Amino acid sequence: MGKFLFVLLFFTAAFISCDKPYEGSPGVGGGLTSNFIAVKDSGFSPMVLKVVNGSTITFVNNTTSAKTLQSADSIIIPKTTIPAGGSYLFKKDTTASFQYYIVSKPTIQGTINLTQ
Repeated sequence: MGKFLFVLLFFTAAFISCDKPYEGSPGVGGGLTSNFIAVKDSGFSPMVLKVVNGSTITFVNNTTSAKTLQSADSIIIPKTTIPAGGSYLFKKDTTASFQYYIVSKPTIQGTINLTQ
């Protein structure tokens, strides 16, 4: 019984100590909100997204097959494949407006406007 109690207390203490955040670390994201773009077979939602530069944008593939995205210039968003149910995190620290599309269906496009 004593050994069991010791093991239980040990794992409880380890669990509680792992749950504490490191107080010296800065917050993730720097206070800017994260934005989401749903990738669907019929298009993107939203089709046009206006955000402050430096914000994170997460493309979420809500389809049953992998989708490959790319920006019109192929530089801002290089050819990126998102698996079915997966996501892709995008962040750019500049002001710009650019279009992106699904490579296999170039008529399915979206626009991101990065402002100051």
